[in-house]
Amino acid sequence: MKLLGKSISYWVRPWAGGILLTLALAGAGVAGAATWPDEVPDFSLLDIRGRHYELHRSAARAVVLFFTENGCPIARKALHKLHDLREAFPESEIAIWAVDANPGDDRESILKEAMSIGVVRSFPFLRDETQGVAHMLGVTRTATAVAISTKDGKVIFHGPIDDQLTEGASKPAATQKYLESALREFLAGQPVKQATAPAHGCLISYDTKLKDAEISYSHDVAPILEKHCVQCHSAGNIGPFAFHSYEKTKGKSDMIQEVLLSRRMPPWSADTEVGHYNGERTMTLDETRTLLGWIAKGSPRGEGEDPLPALKVPPAADWPLGQPDLIVKFPKPEEIPATGVLEYRHIKIKTPVTEDTWVNAVAVKPGNRKVLHHCIIRVQSRKGGDDGSGRGVWLQGWAPGIQPGHFPADTGRLLPKDSVLDLEIHYTTMGSPQVDDTEIGFYKLPEKPKRVLRNQGAYNLEFTIPPGAAEAQAVASIPFPRDTLLYAMSPHMHLRGAWMRYEALYPNGQRETLLSVPHYDFNWQTGYELPTPKRLPAGTWIQCTGGFDNSPQNPYNPAPGKRITWGEQSFDEMFIGFMETADAPKPGELSQAASPEKK
Repeated sequence: MKLLGKSISYWVRPWAGGILLTLALAGAGVAGAATWPDEVPDFSLLDIRGRHYELHRSAARAVVLFFTENGCPIARKALHKLHDLREAFPESEIAIWAVDANPGDDRESILKEAMSIGVVRSFPFLRDETQGVAHMLGVTRTATAVAISTKDGKVIFHGPIDDQLTEGASKPAATQKYLESALREFLAGQPVKQATAPAHGCLISYDTKLKDAEISYSHDVAPILEKHCVQCHSAGNIGPFAFHSYEKTKGKSDMIQEVLLSRRMPPWSADTEVGHYNGERTMTLDETRTLLGWIAKGSPRGEGEDPLPALKVPPAADWPLGQPDLIVKFPKPEEIPATGVLEYRHIKIKTPVTEDTWVNAVAVKPGNRKVLHHCIIRVQSRKGGDDGSGRGVWLQGWAPGIQPGHFPADTGRLLPKDSVLDLEIHYTTMGSPQVDDTEIGFYKLPEKPKRVLRNQGAYNLEFTIPPGAAEAQAVASIPFPRDTLLYAMSPHMHLRGAWMRYEALYPNGQRETLLSVPHYDFNWQTGYELPTPKRLPAGTWIQCTGGFDNSPQNPYNPAPGKRITWGEQSFDEMFIGFMETADAPKPGELSQAASPEKK
């Protein structure tokens, strides 16, 4: 039967000694009916251990989301049914994720709840902290299961696991196994006979921004875009399109929804429940819910003047830190062929100083962002020294996504007189011949700083990634024999890099997570600078643990069928945990440096 262009199915089931006729609306357009998109956009969530799960990266044929919250009696009982269902289907066919969309539940409390029920190892428990996924899928009650085909993003089932449990009552046994039947029909390639059923569970309390609040484009939405998006998404800047009007914003509404739900934007990969770092590119929960709620309401124009056309965003500055004191240019522009795999180039340039010179910043001005993959600046001198590369002492590195900044207070790096710069340049071809004339800028200090800033790295050169492996792990560690200040961390992998975590292993036996990047993105080579330098006592080790995704589900993977080892090219792999460090002052000299011994 059809109503308003949407499918309607009827079914009859026993209810309180009589017969209840239930009308299920599979789609949108009827007041009070649960609605969801015809094609579910990509989304990603973190589990209670901070691991990343993404719809489009699931290798299963379907993903089942089961919505729960702490303390809901129906959800607690239904989780045992979900455990039995997990045993009935191979994980290669059906992925099952429990999702908590209750803002009052945190990772620790969700973990305790799952452990108390005895299902913590049955399937991952994910946290929908924005409530964006639950709201987008039209989930109003816990104990709702939503099964999504990973091939086309279609919702194949929306409703309860079965008909046994309801609010305040329970039948002796289920007579209708809705979810199991739908999954078996789907896997058999048959039409799902009953794709919807009314869920019975605890009502989910949504933030008013997602549910009832009136959201003004002019006063609520445009200021968020101006604060977080327009700087990149404007004429002459890095964003692929510009937010210059309401019309343009509305036209990108679906894309805004997807990049927010999938955590691709704003581009910040660190887990904020582990730590906060300088220059975070993040939105607040309220800001995210405001945008998602506005989009869910149809992205209305509303009253008020459009602020975006009046914004004057200047193009990205050549030198964001201001005009350098010294500028080094290539001897001649570098020519890049149209095609081919290019070896690293090492360009030698005499340092433009006649005496030992200390600098507190080194900036790279890319000459051709289309082909410049990275630039690493090292210095070679009679004073010796090497960062492990055999090419000198590290000064600075640049890759897409890295923003220039001054070195931490009281630190600097040395440009010795009569030294030579080694510029390690890597280009990638783009189908037409190109020319690059990248420049390097130096910002001088008036005198020698208190501490010399070092770049160190935990390297693993021996890892092997099997063909098609979705989770191949690697570990690297580095000791600190002296008291050390840790300023910043920067994970580095290539196209198969999936996640990395930094942990400090202290000599007193304590272990502390300093940085967790659950979803590493090769396109954004981000450095994470601590708000306060971390004091590492002598004898500390830093261990970097990470994973690679060599599966076909990794959209960046150039060759899922190959076994991968260390290599310099992007289609090879690396595993490096870079760090910015300096020798620590005597205890008490730098009160800002937190010591784990004092915790």
